[in-house]
Amino acid sequence: MNERPETTPTVFDPYGETLACGSACPLEAGESRARRAAIVLFWSLALLLVAGRVYVAGEPFGQGTPRLTASAATTTIR
Repeated sequence: MNERPETTPTVFDPYGETLACGSACPLEAGESRARRAAIVLFWSLALLLVAGRVYVAGEPFGQGTPRLTASAATTTIR
């Protein structure tokens, strides 16, 4: 049977110093909730931007039928 060892593994920070918590520190409930909300917000915004680009990509800019403008709709009196 596999049992946990008596000693906790040593964990180092990015600068090579040991961390006080011994193993990876568990996230607090509020911190994980905020992180999850930030991830959802980021991917929702990314999806919205991509969908907007796909929608606009179907519009012909500078091509196709000319649209009426105020100057094209007026008549010139000669």
